[in-house]
Amino acid sequence: MKNIIHIHIFIAFLYLFSASVVQGQNWQWDGTGPGNAAAANMKGFYYDSVTNNTFMAGWFKYFDGIMVNGLCRYDGETVHPVGTGADNCGNIGCSSSGVGAIQRYNGKMYFGFVHNSFSGLEANGIVAWDGLSFSPLGEGLRNLNGDPWAGATEIAVFQGDLYASGPFELAGSDTTYNIARWDGEQWHKVGHPFYHPPLPPPGLWALKVFEGKLYVGGKFADTPGHYVNVARYDGETWETVGGGIKGAWGSIDFFEVYKGELYICGPFRETEGNAGNKIMKLVGDEWVDVGGSVPNPLYKVQHMTEFDDKLYAVGIFNEVGSDNLPANNIATWDGQQWCGLGSQFDNIVTRVGYWQDKLFIAGGFKTIDNDSINEFAEWKGGDFVDTCGMVFTSAGMEIKPEIQIKVYPNPVQERINIVFGDYFPKNASVSLYDTFGQIHMKQNLQTGWNILHLEGLQAGLYFYEIREGDVLLKSGKLVKVE
Repeated sequence: MKNIIHIHIFIAFLYLFSASVVQGQNWQWDGTGPGNAAAANMKGFYYDSVTNNTFMAGWFKYFDGIMVNGLCRYDGETVHPVGTGADNCGNIGCSSSGVGAIQRYNGKMYFGFVHNSFSGLEANGIVAWDGLSFSPLGEGLRNLNGDPWAGATEIAVFQGDLYASGPFELAGSDTTYNIARWDGEQWHKVGHPFYHPPLPPPGLWALKVFEGKLYVGGKFADTPGHYVNVARYDGETWETVGGGIKGAWGSIDFFEVYKGELYICGPFRETEGNAGNKIMKLVGDEWVDVGGSVPNPLYKVQHMTEFDDKLYAVGIFNEVGSDNLPANNIATWDGQQWCGLGSQFDNIVTRVGYWQDKLFIAGGFKTIDNDSINEFAEWKGGDFVDTCGMVFTSAGMEIKPEIQIKVYPNPVQERINIVFGDYFPKNASVSLYDTFGQIHMKQNLQTGWNILHLEGLQAGLYFYEIREGDVLLKSGKLVKVE
């Protein structure tokens, strides 16, 4: 009888032990990640569909024990250095000389940083990488007094040119304050109404192309003392967007486009006259809250990305949405409701990114669900069961009930399949857009199986929308490869 009791106890112990291990496997990373440089040492993820690599940048000197000096790439299996990386990296981290901005432009990768040298080159704040070596962009981005701490903290492609923003006063030989344009050969000044001497130059931190215009966010004023903190540029003129972002905390850290709408995150607060705390979206020319946004003004949403048809938001918070849905430092928004992922972090999540179908996070955390996972992790799912809150719909928006539509393969080379399950469309179509919002293809869809031919489409990242009339049925990202 004692033996039977002991066996039952042992089996119960094994069950509890195995359950705790599975729970801990929601997040995992087999390597050492970016090490112990500092909380918030990851500054950028960028999935490059041309090379099928995710570039990762920040202040870290090592990744998985490999010296990368603030810049590396992940090919789906292994992390590799990109050249010799940034200069002036100490024993642990790269301080403010680490890489913070990543973008593909004219067949090369471009990396922004805040220092006057990179990989042994006098590069001044920005470099190009052709897959073999780095090269400077003319005289680069500098300060008038020769201070070496100048450069690009964000870069974007707009109207065929590369735009850079960050702390600098010179671009090539042109005096320009914190934003400039590179045409592939030389730098040009980008005039703007946001610098008011003797006040300091404006903080232009975030860039995003949306509906054919360049959106700029940060901390800046259109007239002395009147801070608007967000504006858009059509290549000639500037205009404030949605009345600006208000209050002493009213700045923008990041933009993201999700399901055809522009989202922002930053420290802004509802109590200072904004529609929501920490995350909002643009509807028409008005900023609105996102399903109740984040209920506590002391919380922080630091970064966002679209992945698997959802908007992922990360930062430091414990609840999201109007109904205070429990969500610790990461949550998803599907356009109608917030969902939590159920995990518990001991510190902030600062960045979220992906490689194809793999989701990654980085931050200051040392444990997730009481397991030791050091500052970098991949989503595994484990025994994950999401918790979701109230369903929200925008005024006048018609949303179809959940229906089965399969879109595959993704990534795709030549043709993609669009298959309706138990739904019978009467007037459905699919539209394909590039990252600048330009439509490249539109095709009517029929019941059952449809094929979309992409042979003439350039490799890159695209967005698709499947609609029936004005009703959105499904949307997502599509990666075209050679």
